[in-house]
Amino acid sequence: MEVIFKIGGLAGLISVLWLLVKETVTFLRRPRLELLTFDSTKDLRVFKYRDTGWVRKFANVHIQNSKVKVAMNCVATLSVVSAPPNVVHLERQYYLHWGDVEHSYRTTEPQPINLGRGQRRLDVVFTQENQKLPGCWITVPLALSQASPGQNQAYLPPGEYEVEIVISSDNGRGDKGRYRITSPTLWSSLDMAEMKR
Repeated sequence: MEVIFKIGGLAGLISVLWLLVKETVTFLRRPRLELLTFDSTKDLRVFKYRDTGWVRKFANVHIQNSKVKVAMNCVATLSVVSAPPNVVHLERQYYLHWGDVEHSYRTTEPQPINLGRGQRRLDVVFTQENQKLPGCWITVPLALSQASPGQNQAYLPPGEYEVEIVISSDNGRGDKGRYRITSPTLWSSLDMAEMKR
């Protein structure tokens, strides 16, 4: 009888160890999102829209999922940490637009994506050729969908801004980074730089 209890105890211990190993492997395999190093030669670009003819300059960042498992419902937000005097923001955070996702008229809801292994472009701010206002716009879908964006809550008047971008997903580890955005008086002078982590 004593042998049966020892075997049962050993089987229970092995079962617990197996569950721990299994949970550890699952934890290590979960998606890991990374903000790649900002490179102004690749991440500051002018795009011409084929369907509308708009010419816009974008500041982008690139996100990488370094694991095989797909990161589900990835969302990116931008928060303004510091701004020039007299600049008022109506929102505490802005949901950013993922490259190659159709523009919607949403202003306060994210447009999440699923991100497999590899990279994805995230639009941060933009200017437009022949724009009526100096400055730039945060890439909320509503601002992107307008032919001539105005002074809405995503508008950044000319000046220097410090922002924080946070990337998250439902089933993985996210990332965050700080950037300096130079909102220009001339549309082609839009600039962005990564700050030290």
